This record gives sequence, structure tokens and C-alpha cells, in this order.
Amino acid sequence: MKKGINSDSIINAALNIIDNEGIEQLSIKKIADFLNIKPPSLYNHIQSLNQIIDLCAMESLAILLKEIEDVLNNSERKISILYEIACAYRYFAHKYPGRYKLTQSPEYWHSRETHSKADNIIIRMLQEFSDSNISKESKIHFLRIFRSYLHGFITLELNQSFQLEQDIDESFQQGIHLFTENFSEHLSADIEN
Repeated sequence: MKKGINSDSIINAALNIIDNEGIEQLSIKKIADFLNIKPPSLYNHIQSLNQIIDLCAMESLAILLKEIEDVLNNSERKISILYEIACAYRYFAHKYPGRYKLTQSPEYWHSRETHSKADNIIIRMLQEFSDSNISKESKIHFLRIFRSYLHGFITLELNQSFQLEQDIDESFQQGIHLFTENFSEHLSADIEN
């Protein structure tokens, strides 16, 4: 067995391939080639390609959660938090496009632990609004809409679908601004009811 090959090096190789070529291009052979070993050697450390994908998704979700945690732990105002979370999502997607896809695609999550990691992101974001008088149902609707906006914008951007000359960063900022304004109005209305 080649020195330095372990489950971590296999996952790192897979993540590299996922970010540079896409999840669709990941295979046991490609990972083995990347590590300069024969494909059967991988099975000394892993069970299947699905296990590798699941571990990659788990790692990706952990990194995204850390990005969000960093924002939430270092921000002072709830409305600016939304903008900062949006920027953290976008930064993560640009830095790790393949990993971003893994974080948004439950079909690649093959273990309960990975599903739990994804849930932790939502739970952590919901906790941020725990001191407000917004109902839990409204918070969940809000987060669904917020994440949908982010994912749609980020996906279009990564696919280079914005071809007009207007600044993409400005469009992103305006979208988040509109979103946070509406959230503030919704928050006020929910508290009054």
C-alpha cells in the first residue's frame, strides 16, 4: 500500500475532483488516478463511491456551517446578519463550487449523520431569531425563501447566466437589501399580530 493514503487523503482527492470537474465526473478510477494508485487499493480504506460522496457532503456541510457560524458569532445586528450570511454562502459557492452543489443536493447524502449536518445549518440559523417574537412557522418560511433566493442567484451566477453589463455584485446587494427590508416589515407585522 502506498504511504500517505488514508480515508482523509481519499476524501481530499475526491473534493478536489468535485470542485474542479464536478460531482458527475467523480469515480473510483478518477480518485485512484489522482492519488497515483490502483483503484482496488481504495477499498482498503472505503466501502464504495457512495460512501466517499457522503463523506464529501458531510465535510462540505461542516465547512459551510463554520462559515455561517463565523458570521453569526461576529455580527451585532440581525438585519446585517442576513447580508453577511448571504455573502458567506456566496463566498463558499465560488470557492468550492462542487462542494456547494453537495450541500444543496440531498440525493448525495447517504447517511443520517450527513442529514444531521444539513439540519444543523438550519437549526443554527433559526436560533439566531429565537429572541424575536416571530412564530417558528414564519421563521421556517422565511429561511426557505431566503435560501431559495441565494441558491437561485448563486446557481445562475456560477453558470455564467448573467451576461448583461450591470454589475453582478450590485444586483446581489440589491436583492439582499430588498429581502432584508421585506423581512423587517414582516417581522414588525408578525410581532403586532
